[in-house]
Amino acid sequence: MTEDEAWDEAEARLRRADNNRCMNLAVIEAQRFIESSKDELGIMTLRKAYEMGYKAGYYDARHNKG
Repeated sequence: MTEDEAWDEAEARLRRADNNRCMNLAVIEAQRFIESSKDELGIMTLRKAYEMGYKAGYYDARHNKG
């Protein structure tokens, strides 16, 4: 493996790790959203509620790295 290939592989591994972290945080935020919106869930589908929380969590994870 050349140095460039090793560098590319390391960068890809870091991107995957960051994506996994963001997705995990998004799932956690989706759950929080669902739990905190119990009264409104009757007027929206669970899929929509999960999607809204997931999007918010993923956005937060992407823009608040840390």
